[in-house]
Amino acid sequence: CDDDFQCEPNGSGQQACGHAVYDNDSPIICCPTGAKIKVLDEEFCVDQGTGAGCSGNEMCTSGLCTENVCVREESDPSAQTRLGRLANEPCDDDFECEPNSLGQQACGHALYDN
Repeated sequence: CDDDFQCEPNGSGQQACGHAVYDNDSPIICCPTGAKIKVLDEEFCVDQGTGAGCSGNEMCTSGLCTENVCVREESDPSAQTRLGRLANEPCDDDFECEPNSLGQQACGHALYDN
């Protein structure tokens, strides 16, 4: 889409055209919920799921954006993790990983390779 009016209205009559996710390079789509938010000069669809990028709480379905990533509800112990990646899944930082039974999080190379 190029403009809001090109999108089908949601149940409340709202129409919104914006980036699919919080990334300027993501495709511009008709927002599924009919809602978007403007960040600087770009517009992004709201109601982003757990693990999606965000600029503030209003972008996330859970209403909780931590370190620019949508997380689960605060009462959920895994809300401390950014993406909740499981063992053997790719990661870039410790806090992206699901904590083990001791609450520890670690991201590292699978094999020792110089």
